[in-house]
Amino acid sequence: SDYARTLAERKAHAYAAEALEITNGVALIIGSDTIVDLDGHIMEKPTDEKVAHSMLSSLSGNWHQVHTGVAVYAVGASASSNEPQLMFSFTDTAKVKFASLTDR
Repeated sequence: SDYARTLAERKAHAYAAEALEITNGVALIIGSDTIVDLDGHIMEKPTDEKVAHSMLSSLSGNWHQVHTGVAVYAVGASASSNEPQLMFSFTDTAKVKFASLTDR
């Protein structure tokens, strides 16, 4: 999913400027994010216990996809600019079967 890769790029880019100040030189920044996709519906982080229970119940006994996006930025690598440079980014997807859950 491009969504996971985009989230990873945003996280790494957001931290890149801070990393340049900390390292006072060249740094590689790795950002990542993982999302769960159930039948084309992205499951965001649950907002409370009730929502979490509902999400787990919908996953119970079902196949879903887990998309993990990774992005690598370089900062301080260019003499002409301190802007973070995206070196590469990608998404990997795993198909996962969630065990059937009981109410216990």
